[in-house]
Amino acid sequence: MAKKKRRSRFSRIRWGSMTWLVLLVFVIVFAFLLLKFPIIPNKWKFIVLGAVAVITALLGYFSFRNFKDFYSKKPVVSALNILLSIVLLICSIILPTVESGIRRVFDDVPETVSTKINVYAMTTDYKSAHSDLFRSRGLITDASLNNYANKQFITQTSVDQENQAFALEKLQMMYNSKSLWINEQDTVWNAVNALYTAEGDALILNEAYVDLLTDTEEYSNFKEDTIVLYSFTREGESSSSKSEADLTQPFNIYIAGSDSREEGLTTVTRTDVNIIATVNPEKKTVILTSFPRDSYIANPALGNGLDKLTHMGVYGIDNSLAALSSYMNAPLDNYVLVNFYTYKTIINAIGGVDIDNPYEFSAGSYTFEATRIHLDGDSALAYVRERKSLQGGDFNRNEHQVIVLRAILKKMLSPENIVNLNNVLDALSGTFMTNLSSDSIFKLVSEQIDRPGNWNIISYHVTGTTGSEVTASMPGQLLSVVYPDTAQMEFAVDQMNRLLANEDIYQEKLP
Repeated sequence: MAKKKRRSRFSRIRWGSMTWLVLLVFVIVFAFLLLKFPIIPNKWKFIVLGAVAVITALLGYFSFRNFKDFYSKKPVVSALNILLSIVLLICSIILPTVESGIRRVFDDVPETVSTKINVYAMTTDYKSAHSDLFRSRGLITDASLNNYANKQFITQTSVDQENQAFALEKLQMMYNSKSLWINEQDTVWNAVNALYTAEGDALILNEAYVDLLTDTEEYSNFKEDTIVLYSFTREGESSSSKSEADLTQPFNIYIAGSDSREEGLTTVTRTDVNIIATVNPEKKTVILTSFPRDSYIANPALGNGLDKLTHMGVYGIDNSLAALSSYMNAPLDNYVLVNFYTYKTIINAIGGVDIDNPYEFSAGSYTFEATRIHLDGDSALAYVRERKSLQGGDFNRNEHQVIVLRAILKKMLSPENIVNLNNVLDALSGTFMTNLSSDSIFKLVSEQIDRPGNWNIISYHVTGTTGSEVTASMPGQLLSVVYPDTAQMEFAVDQMNRLLANEDIYQEKLP
């Protein structure tokens, strides 16, 4: 008897109305999150919410009305309520997850910048191989800074004096000494030479300058020849701040990158990739203009002394922006910082890219034929890094970087690739940095979703002639530089300015 009563009470529960009330809760939550979601255009939001409202109202009507001939259909209505509730729940989870992922990628500009100043000594193997030089200084086999308390430290007076003074002060504190035995050289180059020729025992040098040294023939093996006895880290405020640029209007952005496989990024780094992207969202046109890494232009951080473009980033990404902006006499306030590792991870995330390779060449274990080829992450990395086997050296490498970047942009901007959004965001994490705010990016993406269409991607590779010059960051030594072709540079800047002025621009040949 009790079982019958329980069944009777169970059968009297109005499941249709209860499941609809649950659905109503999910509709309200979904509407709130959708209206907050910054990427989807408002008109699309209202269309979606209107459709959800109509469906919810119809389900509510059938859930609460007691039609005798419809009573047997009530389980179907309840099932539909539950099904729509599950769909809205999934969407309510996805929306904030995607927004959080995008903000994580685009809001990742550090508030501080860490500078590492190292104390270098020659390795035991190097000293043993050059015992005639180092015999007088003694062969220290224990790579400990404690053994160098009474040894001679090599410094230089040309650049980076604040960081060097910071390291010297820390050394005095460690040794509990007011003075150190110093061998002072006039340039970085001479200071390094003093270490190699046993004129001193240890060299104090900003780690950022090591890449400048290893880029030369004389000290290409600096990292193998030396050991780091100790590292001092100096924290400073970052000069970069978030830009709230209106990306729905035409804009320039500097794409900078270092020749590194490392995932981590810093705004103080040598830049081997130097591309200006001029974007006109209304015209759906992008101009990618690449400059040689060794372009010989003024360095704002060193009194506008002439220097390699790749060296500008050693003084911060803002210094690179200022240098290129001044050189081109064009507005340039925003940047995207990547490394070669970024090419690999993004390409893997989007399933590879197809490119038209202009000529055959080999890089490591890869041979790239002069035809349309498919690149995965590893082959793309080899493609954009190679320069030694190329007839044009860095000029050809610049060309390859733009070819691959162009293919990445084409695939990422295609509507069908939206399914890879989460994979792309995961790939960008840690390998991508920009001073553009996520809100600026959201506004641009929202407009492109609202007005879909194919993009016209134009590319130019500024070349020049090579020579040897003393550079502001490495005085006292002739280094290989590139004098950018003035006619090509002026043509590229003219194309940028015309696109910024809303003119129709198409691919042309450089002078």
